[in-house]
Amino acid sequence: MRSKQIFRVIRARQVLIMPLLSPQESPPFFLIGHSWDYGSYTWHTQIDTYDKIVFEDVRKNAETIAIMVYLACEEPEMFSRRKSTIAC
Repeated sequence: MRSKQIFRVIRARQVLIMPLLSPQESPPFFLIGHSWDYGSYTWHTQIDTYDKIVFEDVRKNAETIAIMVYLACEEPEMFSRRKSTIAC
């Protein structure tokens, strides 16, 4: 199954792909980049400006998404388009 190939390629980019609920009920991809402690370390304020963008991270993210999209397009079967409801 080509999904395993997607896992291998993406893991090499240090990004996790996992189902949100189950493969039958939700879209099969969930990308996680840095595991920052969002809120206590990273937050957005009015002083956030474009000069603080880490372009290497942007490049890696774009490459990772491009790889994932290419491999997903190569899958023999279409992915489920069924919408899931996530209880919060």
